[in-house]
Amino acid sequence: MRETGHTEFKSNFSDSVIESLVAFANTKGGKVIIGVDDKGIPVKGFTIGPESIQKWINEIKNKTQPSIIPDAELMEISGGTALALWVKEFPVKPVSFRGRYFKRVKNSNHQLSLTEISDLHLQSFNSSWESYINRAYTLDSISLEKVLGFVAKCNKDKEMPIQDDPLTVLTKFELIKDSGITNACFLLFARSEVFSATIELGRFDTSTSIKDSLSVRSDLFNEVEDIIGFVRKHINKSYIISGDPQREERWQYPIPAIREIAINMIVHRDYTHHGDSSIKIYNDHIEFFNPGKLPEDISILTY
Repeated sequence: MRETGHTEFKSNFSDSVIESLVAFANTKGGKVIIGVDDKGIPVKGFTIGPESIQKWINEIKNKTQPSIIPDAELMEISGGTALALWVKEFPVKPVSFRGRYFKRVKNSNHQLSLTEISDLHLQSFNSSWESYINRAYTLDSISLEKVLGFVAKCNKDKEMPIQDDPLTVLTKFELIKDSGITNACFLLFARSEVFSATIELGRFDTSTSIKDSLSVRSDLFNEVEDIIGFVRKHINKSYIISGDPQREERWQYPIPAIREIAINMIVHRDYTHHGDSSIKIYNDHIEFFNPGKLPEDISILTY
């Protein structure tokens, strides 16, 4: 027996047992075995009274919010008696213990940050920050002309074109809900500057010598074009003369690849992070940067 991402050992019942159960409830579920040491060996002198189990379950229920009620089972381990308390992943997260929130990471508990608490709450309702209604935005915050432009692009070469008015389009795409503007709607069709979507672009000779710069903070559709325009301005282009009537343009970097990187950068950015994205063009390479961290359970593998 050993401690894992789903199993914790405790020598006796205490608040740390409840903390571990909360961490399990906020991740993939798990069990706490009470009455054993860190190696899973029974603790001498550990006893369970006739009313201990119910008392402990009631304490767990009263100290957690939403209340969790673990299942309990007595265990015989190497001639000793232990108690296993286990919980499944809770459907409505996050669960707190005395106002604090925990998650299970490998074989230990970690307190959740404010961002992680918010993300867990949204995930419980199959939602996300992008689909959340932001009461700070109104219909005046977005440009219906930009929505019409989006519809025109969607209708290009389409057998059954969209014929709805802009507000109906936004409603069908769930960018407007209950007369509220979602964060995604604002990012896509903002009438004015979007400071939370700022991208800093620069053309560098060296890491400290900059030749040209541009701050982009428009709606996300226009940001892609602004990025492509700035990159085109600062990379080399050659012309290939062949037997064809028209000469071939060859860019230092393929423009379709630059567009794909820019779109991925914008789509996968964490817009709740306070930092700005950046693109740095050097003589021999381009750096694309988004603030934030990797999703849970994903790490960088190095060789």
